[in-house]
Amino acid sequence: MSIRKILVATKPLSRSFSGSKPLCEDARLKNLKEWQTFFQKPDGVPVYLKRGMTDRLIVGFLVIGTFAGFVNSFKFLYEEIIKP
Repeated sequence: MSIRKILVATKPLSRSFSGSKPLCEDARLKNLKEWQTFFQKPDGVPVYLKRGMTDRLIVGFLVIGTFAGFVNSFKFLYEEIIKP
């Protein structure tokens, strides 16, 4: 018996064990083409800022937090190495 026949025979069994729907029936994929065209517009705005003010706030907090952590780590190293 060939592998192909075994795979064809067991495919319905594997589908019945799985509780997930096929991807073509997933509700999250209905608007996928709209989202793709929205994010792929060549309007000069980076992808991480395309959705507006909330994206700007998130990116801003991440930049500020990263910079604060960077400064704090150098402050700690300065205090531990030099000990003023």
